[in-house]
Amino acid sequence: MDKKEKRNFKTLKVRVSESEYSEIEKRKPENLALADWLRSLALGEEIQIKRQRRPVPVADPKLIMHWAKIGGNINQIARALNQSNKIGEPVSLAQILAVLTSIESQIKNQTN
Repeated sequence: MDKKEKRNFKTLKVRVSESEYSEIEKRKPENLALADWLRSLALGEEIQIKRQRRPVPVADPKLIMHWAKIGGNINQIARALNQSNKIGEPVSLAQILAVLTSIESQIKNQTN
């Protein structure tokens, strides 16, 4: 089967018992999706095991916290812009500049 061919035309539903499902899961190769494995078996194709994904890198919790703070500041800017548009008042560029300056200083402090 051509890999680029879309597979959204037909759906097969198969009912199995809990014990059958357990046995199927035991036999399925670890790095292969159940649907891909069953499709290959049913069509008599060679089973191609995907390479194992690299583990997700661990990030420093402090770094994540600082990125969250920066995201919060950006959300505050967006909220201020949206609220000012609703009530018809122009947004104070000085307020936006102050928040952006705060974000910039936080980034500089974290990189030093």
